[in-house]
Order: sequence, then C-alpha cells, then structure tokens
Amino acid sequence: MLTFLFTILMLYIGWKLVLFALQATWGLMKIIFCVLGPVILIVLAIAGIIYGALPLVIIVAVIAAVVSALGKVV
Repeated sequence: MLTFLFTILMLYIGWKLVLFALQATWGLMKIIFCVLGPVILIVLAIAGIIYGALPLVIIVAVIAAVVSALGKVV
C-alpha cells in the first residue's frame, strides 16, 4: 500500500515539474523571440542578407495578422 501511495505521489510531483518546465520554457521563448528576433532580422538586413530576412519578416507578419484576427494575445 505504501508503494502504491509513493508511486501516485511521485507521478503527481513529476507531472507538476513537467508543467512547470513547460511554463518556464514558454516564458523564455517569448522573451527570446520578442527581444532577439527583431535584432536578428535587423542584423540580417544590415549584413545584406535581405533574401534571408524578408521571408522571415513575411512569416512573422502573417502569424501576427492571424493571431490578432483571432483576438488572442500570445
């Protein structure tokens, strides 16, 4: 009985840690994309690699338009 209780509690703790890790990672990714994303695009444009920067800007613009049309805040 104690083994069963231990197993259930360990699964619960493991699940909570997985959820915490996902939340922390999602927050970190939002910071990286909001801060480093535009910086990388500007550096690509300044370096003359506009063929790489332009498709990225178009993809981000489409995603932003879809998200704002749906009314969800990322």
